Amino acid sequence: MKIEIEIPDRVVQWIKYGVIIVACLIIGIVLVSRCSGSKDKEAEVVEATEVAAEEVVAVVAEPVAEVAEEAVAAAEDVVITEGMSKREIRRAERAARKAAKRAEKEAEEAAEEAEKEAKRAEKAARKAARKGIEVVEVAEPAPPKLLFGIEEEQYDVIEEEVQSGQTLSHLLDVYGVTPYMVDKIATTAKPTFDFRSLRAGNPYTVFLRSDSMGQKLYHFVYEKNNTDYVVVSIEGDSVLVREGHKEVTLQRRQVSASITSSLWNCMMENDLPAALSMEMEDIFGWSVDFFALSEGDDFTVIYDEKFIDTLRVGVGQVWGALFTHNGKPYYAIPYDQGNKGKVSYWDENGNSLRKQLLKAPLKFTRISSKFSNARLHPIYKVYRPHHGVDYAAPSGTPVVAIADGTVIRRGWDSGGGGNYIRIRHANNLESAYLHLRGFASGIAVGTYVTQGQLIGYVGSTGASTGPHLDFRLYKGGTAIDPLKAPSEPVEPINAANKAAFEAIRDRVMAELQGPVADSVRITLTDLYPTQAVEVATVAEQ
Repeated sequence: MKIEIEIPDRVVQWIKYGVIIVACLIIGIVLVSRCSGSKDKEAEVVEATEVAAEEVVAVVAEPVAEVAEEAVAAAEDVVITEGMSKREIRRAERAARKAAKRAEKEAEEAAEEAEKEAKRAEKAARKAARKGIEVVEVAEPAPPKLLFGIEEEQYDVIEEEVQSGQTLSHLLDVYGVTPYMVDKIATTAKPTFDFRSLRAGNPYTVFLRSDSMGQKLYHFVYEKNNTDYVVVSIEGDSVLVREGHKEVTLQRRQVSASITSSLWNCMMENDLPAALSMEMEDIFGWSVDFFALSEGDDFTVIYDEKFIDTLRVGVGQVWGALFTHNGKPYYAIPYDQGNKGKVSYWDENGNSLRKQLLKAPLKFTRISSKFSNARLHPIYKVYRPHHGVDYAAPSGTPVVAIADGTVIRRGWDSGGGGNYIRIRHANNLESAYLHLRGFASGIAVGTYVTQGQLIGYVGSTGASTGPHLDFRLYKGGTAIDPLKAPSEPVEPINAANKAAFEAIRDRVMAELQGPVADSVRITLTDLYPTQAVEVATVAEQ
């Protein structure tokens, strides 16, 4: 005999109800998440919804399985055979009806529990949806505004300039920093920066924070120059000192200008950086006499100009130049012949622009008196030989050695020369520098100096009417006119480097003529190929 136990319609309806709820929520929430435009948040919402859906399916499926098991068990309890009497059959039917009622009751209870769980799952799914929507709507926090690497908004910031005569103690005392702490700051900072070297006019910044006791200094920043600064941070009795560097950007420029009076004035008239005139003189100082420039001399130069934001802060690499002096062109082609990481400049034929002697031992001056065998002395008022060249310059102007050599005299010239230095060079040459205000550190008899090295400062010692340098040159002990002294170049480009040099030369000369494609412009990789290979190798490792 077959006994059938049906699952009530209410159970089926609630199962459908739960499945429909989950399906609608999944579709709706995914659509909302996708509209938010955030794939990360979409994935988060979908995951939360899927978890809720799985809970609904699990809860609804469990009571359905229980109902089915009850039905099977009831059916197994009712066994009717052909030999049973009517009384036994009626007893079996009654047992079957009881089993059916029991199963129906269990099914109803399961349906009610399924309804409750479906509603709880619906709430969980909606909560997940709200979470997703709320997260999407929250804007990403703006990055903190940094000044010298410090979160500016957390402090009261004051910007000042060092005044003449001020020390570190003067600067910090007004902010309540004790003498003990000032001394500790100076001692801690000394390996990084000696605060005794503060310069009037340089800016500094203090970072203060207020509390119930008033304002307290937490950070002090001193700007050594336009790009470099020192940060002092104070926390209790602890002091931390670090160096910082402002971000510098480079802008490649090509400029041309004509000389009207001097190279310096030309730079000012054409709004060019002052540092460029120094670079030009360093490059052409052995070939062009910058004290004898003529009106109509001109130049074209390619260089990198350094900027911090929109502020000019200096000159970087000079990529090439052409200076025309008295109708003669002088090219400057950068090339590192010795692969030493230092560029020298060469003419178009591969000859070094660096000669044996500098044209002059100081910068940006005028000639006030030339070499003469009979000059009226400005003090003694008599005619006497003046076997040197007088360069008028402000007191303190740096004086450099015109060539490599050894200092053979340093001291006082009682004959009217005041403080002076005499240097012996190769090829039986000697140079002398008179009327110095003082000597550079480390300069003594026997000191070996290199071309362009600082040896002293312009002054007015001895028989002098004003600050100037009396520069003299001797060949085999005989005075010669420094303005007419011949000078041979150093070693030219060697045969092994000739092809590489000429490739760079052709590209530089093309750019000097006008704008070229980026592929034509030379770069640091062209000037330092060995370093580029080393960097690439390190990157690969």
